[in-house]
Amino acid sequence: MRIMKKSVLFFGLMCLTLFSAKAADINPDRQWCVPAQYSPDEEITWYFDFSSSAALPDGGDLYIWIWVPVNPVETLPGPDQDKVKLTYKGDRIWALTFTPTEFFGMSAADINANSESSFYFLLRSLSFDDWHTGTLSFPKADYVGNFVRSGNVWAYATDDVQNNLYPTSNLTIWFNANLADGFDKTSDVHLHSGYNNFADHIIEYHAWETTGCDPQSACYTELKNLGNGIYKKDLVPYNYFLAEESDPMENIEFLFVQRDWSANLGTFTIRAAGVPVPPTPVLSIFPSNISNSDLMSIKRTDNPRNSIPLKYEITGDNGRAISGEFTGSLKEQIIYIDVRKSFGDNVKSLRIVVKDAADNEISDSVKQLTVADTLQ
Repeated sequence: MRIMKKSVLFFGLMCLTLFSAKAADINPDRQWCVPAQYSPDEEITWYFDFSSSAALPDGGDLYIWIWVPVNPVETLPGPDQDKVKLTYKGDRIWALTFTPTEFFGMSAADINANSESSFYFLLRSLSFDDWHTGTLSFPKADYVGNFVRSGNVWAYATDDVQNNLYPTSNLTIWFNANLADGFDKTSDVHLHSGYNNFADHIIEYHAWETTGCDPQSACYTELKNLGNGIYKKDLVPYNYFLAEESDPMENIEFLFVQRDWSANLGTFTIRAAGVPVPPTPVLSIFPSNISNSDLMSIKRTDNPRNSIPLKYEITGDNGRAISGEFTGSLKEQIIYIDVRKSFGDNVKSLRIVVKDAADNEISDSVKQLTVADTLQ
């Protein structure tokens, strides 16, 4: 019976396409989904921008006819279930908000198991004779299952076909607490984040702010718990970070933080579209073989934004120690150490610890000193 109904729908669609000669073709300039990735039992919104379709008047009534995975005419309540109307949002954008499991009358597992790779539909006037699109689609995927099967502790997706990140992107960030050391898969998880390596528009997780859902509060920064240790956060960068669309955004840097800061994994970064991959920072010590008669230099090149000035702590095996800050720029941070002057004649090894401006450890190493060359 289901196959016959689907065949009738396709036949009807072909007939309408062939014989509605006066119908005007319209096609969206852009379409997108919020959130970018979702589970079928979540509420989602499809958006359609018809800025260039002159045949479709501003605010004109627009209806959806969808047949994959099923025709919702069989599941929607009321006498007008075959007339699913979109909402006009202004600026020639129309939208449909729905929960797939409710809309199609199918379980999440059945929607994901459907053999079609996309939701297929068209948009039209009520009579079909005034305007209509050709076949449109949105990709259909088991996003939650795909993330779990990837074996990654985190991942992200945007509404861009090439997964580029822009200030206006619909961004979905996934997190698998099952793979994160120190995380309880039933606990709250929060995003502690900011633009440009925490240089701008920082949204901190304030565990103590538990009333309301204002920026910085526990509610605002909390990820959605999908169960079984899987979490997600949906946001639009410039909205979430209280920025302007035009504000420079080289990247978004963030930490996943368990309730009350009881666990975190360190920082992760998503680069914005068009921003090149930064060079890998390189720490070097010269000379490679150090004696107590040397002037030793420690240098780190291509430092990330907000990491400088670097700090150092150097301790000799004779108990003498020095500390301080590097000098220079992001491109090069450097210090010079007179070994004998700082540590004396009886030092045989140096423990060298380098940290960034926020006291995150960059390097902890021990250098054995060699015997200085002497002229014969």
